[in-house]
Amino acid sequence: MNPETINTTVPLIIPMKPKNLFFSLTMIILLIACTKEPAPTMKIEQEIDQSLINFYKNFNATDFEAEIDAMWNSGPCKAITINKNTKLYNITGWVLSDTKPNAKVYLSPAKNTSFDHAREVIRSCHPIWESKVMDEKFAFNHVPEGAYVVYTPVSSYTEAWGPPLPHTFNLNYEINISFHGGDLQYMISAFELKSKI
Repeated sequence: MNPETINTTVPLIIPMKPKNLFFSLTMIILLIACTKEPAPTMKIEQEIDQSLINFYKNFNATDFEAEIDAMWNSGPCKAITINKNTKLYNITGWVLSDTKPNAKVYLSPAKNTSFDHAREVIRSCHPIWESKVMDEKFAFNHVPEGAYVVYTPVSSYTEAWGPPLPHTFNLNYEINISFHGGDLQYMISAFELKSKI
């Protein structure tokens, strides 16, 4: 019988290359395996899916945010929560001494504005805002109310060291500077930002 002849009583026989034969055998094995009981990995995936479903059914965003805030605020670092009702301000300021090109000023939220806490924040927490110093001036955008530490490394200065200071005069907010100074690594100012409105 010719392999290319189709007869209703004789199955179709098509010569296959070894690559196609391997693919066909693999597909037959997979078809047989899928008709049997689910593999153990499928059971694990089903359990994980059910765990996620239970998590989302019992999820409470308020409790979750409170736990994250408590965890984040356990050390010197302070978390900032911003929502649609949060008032945000643009803060500008200047550095009191000449800085090198590409110098930067950093802004981090703080729990209070004491000198010791400010030094701990600088060494332990990542800054949230960063500004390049241009003509001894800097700017931070979208800053909510709260206590902050603004600082720059002493390696950013050409000779004398002077701390970065935010402008305190604005119609929308008020800034109360607790101190400005520094140590042998950073020039620092700590302040509190409050809305006037």
